[in-house]
Amino acid sequence: MTATYVATCVRGCGRPRRARKLCAACYSLLRRTGDLYDYPASVRRAVDVAEDWQFLRSVGVSRKDAAARMGMTDIAFKRALERARAYERRATCPSPAGLPATQI
Repeated sequence: MTATYVATCVRGCGRPRRARKLCAACYSLLRRTGDLYDYPASVRRAVDVAEDWQFLRSVGVSRKDAAARMGMTDIAFKRALERARAYERRATCPSPAGLPATQI
């Protein structure tokens, strides 16, 4: 049995993190007090998530564990992979009227 990695809140409370690397309780508290801006939103490109997933999958990490290691929920991880696949399909499909696929 392998140990599951769970990313925790950056404020050190030990709870699983969600948005802005904060747990739900810390996020709510900081939002109410106006200090949420001290914790910038973390944005990962879908293509980067897909590349990280390819590596983690090659070393035997499950999809659920990969999402946790990247600090993402399962559904956010799944959607990022779907966006990366869609981007890849658009980049490789021939475009109408000779336009580059990125301008469609």
